[in-house]
Amino acid sequence: SGTAITNVHVDNKPAGWKIFQGGIYGRYFGPELAYVDLGEVSTTFDATSTDVGQLLEGSAELLSVSAVALSAVARYPVSQRFSFFGKVGAFYWDSNSEARVSGGAGQFSLSDDDGVDLTWGVGGECYLIEVPAVGRLGVRVEWERYAPDDTDVDFLSGALVLRFGK
Repeated sequence: SGTAITNVHVDNKPAGWKIFQGGIYGRYFGPELAYVDLGEVSTTFDATSTDVGQLLEGSAELLSVSAVALSAVARYPVSQRFSFFGKVGAFYWDSNSEARVSGGAGQFSLSDDDGVDLTWGVGGECYLIEVPAVGRLGVRVEWERYAPDDTDVDFLSGALVLRFGK
C-alpha cells in the first residue's frame, strides 16, 4: 500500500480509576453504579506513506476509554466483617483516538466511538472499623472485565469503602 513503518513504541498507561455507589437489599443483593476511566495507550512510529489518511485509519484502536456501568451485585457474607461478591451488568462506553502527524500533514481525529456492552467481575470486601453514627469503613479488592468494541480490558482495583448503616 506504499507504507513503510519503523521505530514502533507502545506506551501503555493502564492506571485507571473508578468511583462507585451501591446498595444492599437484605444481606445478599444490590445495585451498583460506577464511572470508570480505563486508562490510555499511545503508540509512536515513523512511517512514510502515499496516503496518510489510509495509514491512520488502518492503525486506529481504542486509545482511551471511559464508561458508566450499572451492575447487579450478589454478595456472600463469610463473617460479620468479610464478604465475597460477584457482579454482572451493562456499561455505556466512549472511546477516543487521534493522531498527530509531523511533516506538514497536521492532526487527524480518527474516531470518537461509543456503545453498550456487558461487564462482569468478582471481589471481596473487608470492613475494618465501625464509624460511630455513620456505618463501617473497609477495603475492597476486585477484578472486572470490560469489553468495549470486542476489546477485552481487565480492571483490577482496590478501594476504600464506607458503608452507611449496619
